[in-house]
Amino acid sequence: MNDEPAAPESELPEWVVARLTEAHHRVQNVLAGTKLWHERFTDADRARFEQPWPEVWAANQGTIGMWCRARGTSWNRGIVDVAHLLGFLDEPTKNAIVATLPTETEASRVGTQRYRDPKPLWHKGLGALRYRGEIVREVKAEATNVRLILDAFEKDGWPDEIFDPLPPAEAKAPRRRAVETLNKDLRLIRFHSTGNGKRIAWVPVDEDGDASPPA
Repeated sequence: MNDEPAAPESELPEWVVARLTEAHHRVQNVLAGTKLWHERFTDADRARFEQPWPEVWAANQGTIGMWCRARGTSWNRGIVDVAHLLGFLDEPTKNAIVATLPTETEASRVGTQRYRDPKPLWHKGLGALRYRGEIVREVKAEATNVRLILDAFEKDGWPDEIFDPLPPAEAKAPRRRAVETLNKDLRLIRFHSTGNGKRIAWVPVDEDGDASPPA
């Protein structure tokens, strides 16, 4: 899940994080995406996409990314809206969660531009991470934690951030080492922990390793 830097996850109540996480798992799949596309989207919503169904799901970061692009909202608000539309959140719960989220402004929605920008692609079977058509990192089979991170990003369609997918029993040191290992010899993008270690984010970088805006 992703929210803007002005509203880090650490500022959200624990119950909100728990409900967002549950809702995220319920809607970020092709079955939910199919229902959203065919039964909840308007013709105007669908007209915002160049791809037909089902290609549109994979090309726009899944169910939540589709909604964020169609409605220009933040990632967390997208989770809430879609979960409510598909019957996973009732109206009072939706309103209670929305009340804890940052106000939706044009400035806070700037991150939705990322949904139109190039995304990494993780080939699990080949152990290859690609970005902009290039292999930017090769990952060995024994790098279990690194692969768990990449698997989670690929499953969610590469939003700016995801909840840390490593098992809760893992200590902070192995979590930190997994991100450090992932960044070793990595080109064009970088990963880092955020939200007090509860999230992992990726950003494009230039050839010198400096963060750069997406093209």
